[in-house]
Amino acid sequence: MIEEQNNEIIIWQHFKSGDLDSFAQIYQAHFTSLYNYGYRYCGDASLTKDAIQQLFLKLWDTRENIQTPSSVRHYLIKSLRNTLIDLGKSSKNFYLFSKIALVSCITK
Repeated sequence: MIEEQNNEIIIWQHFKSGDLDSFAQIYQAHFTSLYNYGYRYCGDASLTKDAIQQLFLKLWDTRENIQTPSSVRHYLIKSLRNTLIDLGKSSKNFYLFSKIALVSCITK
């Protein structure tokens, strides 16, 4: 587990220095868990995919300024949740999205 986490941190550092292969590795390693989390959070497959795409575009654009997290998975989950909230606020369906997120939190 510790070796896997250390390897993930090394990949993250390579990504931060502009390595596209490392960026792709991060995406491939975390897409499924991000999608599952996002879909459970908002209940909208399309919004979830858009949020993941937006998250990774923002990661790439701001990679030089991002700190190396202690857990890449937790960082990505938290970032996805924030992205979903931002997309929900800009959506016409914000009221519905808020209710779904509230119900989701209550039932967990």
